[in-house]
Amino acid sequence: MVDLRSHKEPLLRFLETELEAFRTANPSVSAGHVALYSCPWSGWVALSLDSTPRPDQNCPDFEHTEVGIYDAPEWSSEYEEASQPRITLLDARVVEPDVEHDGDEAYNEVFFDFLCVVLQSAIETGILEMDSGPRPRVGVQMLDSGFNRSW
Repeated sequence: MVDLRSHKEPLLRFLETELEAFRTANPSVSAGHVALYSCPWSGWVALSLDSTPRPDQNCPDFEHTEVGIYDAPEWSSEYEEASQPRITLLDARVVEPDVEHDGDEAYNEVFFDFLCVVLQSAIETGILEMDSGPRPRVGVQMLDSGFNRSW
């Protein structure tokens, strides 16, 4: 079983660390859009950045893709090995996405909602604040999926 509660803080630290490293390595580049691009059934989340906000968010087209990768191999193990994947949500409820009937999208939906919460927490805790200028547009996009949102 995957417990998403054990991934929220590590993902926030990942964002903070990778954004700081990017800013240090690229001091003249401002991030107008910060997005998480993920494939939970393969066990990864990639941080992507673009200098301008993109309302038509497509992370592979960003100027800076895969700035950092958060690896979560247990996400893919649960998807591949469990006869019925079980995931503990942040509120401690356990869900069982029906991947047999709905395929990858059932799994994607659970992680999409989770990553949106993580990104909103990053906003609220100031992780995404830039040295100058407004807060960047943020978003979450799942690989090969209809789950894609930016705000």
